[in-house]
Amino acid sequence: MFHVDQRLWIPAQQIYTYPDVMVTAKLLTLQEGHKDTVINPCLIAEVLSKSTKNYDRSEKFLYYRSIASFKEYLLIEQDRIYVEHFYQIDPKK
Repeated sequence: MFHVDQRLWIPAQQIYTYPDVMVTAKLLTLQEGHKDTVINPCLIAEVLSKSTKNYDRSEKFLYYRSIASFKEYLLIEQDRIYVEHFYQIDPKK
């Protein structure tokens, strides 16, 4: 069961965030002692607004990249048809 306000714990920054969408590749892992806090997203999507888009593109993206399981980031424009897709390249290929 998922809650609408599922949050994300970012250990390297010691902060919680509330991404618009999170996907996990394997079994969902929650922060110990918390039923509403994901710690292993592989994909995160954010819908950009005028008030959040700079933060979503800069500091928040930097924070997300400190999560070991994080591989893909989607930024979806709210006011026009435009999506940015960032993904980690496998160095072994």
